[in-house]
Amino acid sequence: MSNSKSLPDTFTIYSFFTVLLVLILFVLFIFPAPEGILFSVLRILLILLVGLLFYQSLQPSRKLTEVEKRIHDTDFQSTSSFDPLTAIQRDDEDLIEDLLGSATEFLRNVFPNFTSGIYLANLSGSELVLRRETGETSQFIEALDPDDENIRQLLSSSETNVILPGDENSLYEVFIKDSEPQLSQGALLSVPIHFKGSIKGLLAVHSERFDELENRDKILLENQAIQIGSSLSLLRGRAKLFTINKFEQSFRKLVGELDLTRSKEEMLSSLVQFCEAEFSFDKLSIVLLDHKSSGKAFIVGNSGFTMDYGVGDDIVYSGTQLEKVISSQETLVINSRDEIATEGRFTVGDIDEFNFQSYIAVPIKSQHGVQGAIVLESFTSLHYDDSCSDLLEIVATELGVLINWWDTFGNIRETASRDGLTGLFNHRVFVERFEDELQRAKRFGESIVLMILDLDKFKRINDTYGHLYGDYVLKTTAKLLKESVRAIDIVARYGGEEFAVILINAQKDTTMPTMKRTVNSIASYEFEEDGITERMTISAGAAEFPSDGDNLRDLIAVADEAMYEVKRKGGNDVGLPDKSST
Repeated sequence: MSNSKSLPDTFTIYSFFTVLLVLILFVLFIFPAPEGILFSVLRILLILLVGLLFYQSLQPSRKLTEVEKRIHDTDFQSTSSFDPLTAIQRDDEDLIEDLLGSATEFLRNVFPNFTSGIYLANLSGSELVLRRETGETSQFIEALDPDDENIRQLLSSSETNVILPGDENSLYEVFIKDSEPQLSQGALLSVPIHFKGSIKGLLAVHSERFDELENRDKILLENQAIQIGSSLSLLRGRAKLFTINKFEQSFRKLVGELDLTRSKEEMLSSLVQFCEAEFSFDKLSIVLLDHKSSGKAFIVGNSGFTMDYGVGDDIVYSGTQLEKVISSQETLVINSRDEIATEGRFTVGDIDEFNFQSYIAVPIKSQHGVQGAIVLESFTSLHYDDSCSDLLEIVATELGVLINWWDTFGNIRETASRDGLTGLFNHRVFVERFEDELQRAKRFGESIVLMILDLDKFKRINDTYGHLYGDYVLKTTAKLLKESVRAIDIVARYGGEEFAVILINAQKDTTMPTMKRTVNSIASYEFEEDGITERMTISAGAAEFPSDGDNLRDLIAVADEAMYEVKRKGGNDVGLPDKSST
């Protein structure tokens, strides 16, 4: 880590001394103003010093060395990385610094006559950065490229390698800053640092003379590499637990704030937004199975790339990677396009059109079995690892619980919101939905038409044929009313033989044909049941928001009065408010 001061700190120090010297000059030049050659020389020196300090105060802090730059970049990535799966917390980086300090001291004591270097991979894995070096002068190259063929060959061995200068294809010059390595008599020992099953660094010891190196040096270096790897594994484990704990806290907070009485779509939208903040991906898809059609599913949540699938799209996932996840009920991580291309992502062959390189899918499970999957995809290879799986599985597990809860709650809510006889919304839900639609119409400057309808002379039906036939008439009327309006319109049983219809984003003059058709659908229908055939009519009154009222109470009153005026005239018609009385 860099030891340089920040620019604000440096500026503050120089500014303080500048002000102090200005005060001294004030005393020397103005109060009092001593005479003599000595004071004149002193004045000139102080003026020059003030100028120098002022110039320095405007300069940035000293430039970092190349090693410090690389370490600084690594530290910055570790604390500001967007991807929580690879971020190392600042306190963990401090612990790594302590570990490197201890390892450096060990190397200095064990190899006092040699120069030692410790390389660690940066977070992206693009470089092995020289983090520590013993010796009075720097001898090691400051960064190694793990994709270089020579370095890859060196890292492929788990044992200590002895590298000599001058040999064919020698790696000596890759490490050592020597203009003429072939003339050197030195030698280099190197051993990879392993942790979490992969190579994350390198230990190197350089001797000016080959004959000074002994077999014990190799053993000591190997043991130290193992010790550093073990310590890094513990730190990484600690960082992983910290990340998971922090992630869970953040996710639990989100779940706790969800209004589960709202729609499933709103719940899923909140989860998508959470994933956008916590995961790195080019495309996110939340897929739920269509339990009515085997082998089919539909997209219910989406973020990022949308040119292939979006919310509401149906997919046939047979023979795809998604089917593997659904059938195995296990997380699937793929980091190569070739693996995906063999079977496709969501549908067979869909990888051919869109070049996704990495794919991770986690099943969504509930007490009723697999419900679907959360899928993250990236256009870059090797994008996902086990850490990503751990966090995404937390989301999938909770989502399974939420879906199960929401479905149960939804069934209960649906039962409670429906009229038991007709299946229409009951009076309570009608009022709630009407209030919601009024608020929405006010926000967007839209109009709403309310219809209140009442079957004409319905009491005669019950008195003549009994309540069972009366129930049949009510159920059939409800069915005819729903078929007469749009799917977005709201039909409810207002009470007894009364019904209410809310026509969304509509005006009375343009929807009059619809309202007439609704009334005529009842008059033209033959109500035939148990050998009984009857004809019925219905009376309707309409009121429009906002021209006939700006609240639920006034609109119902206006529509009611218009409906009763139709009844007084014989029924079987649609009435509008009397403008003369408004």
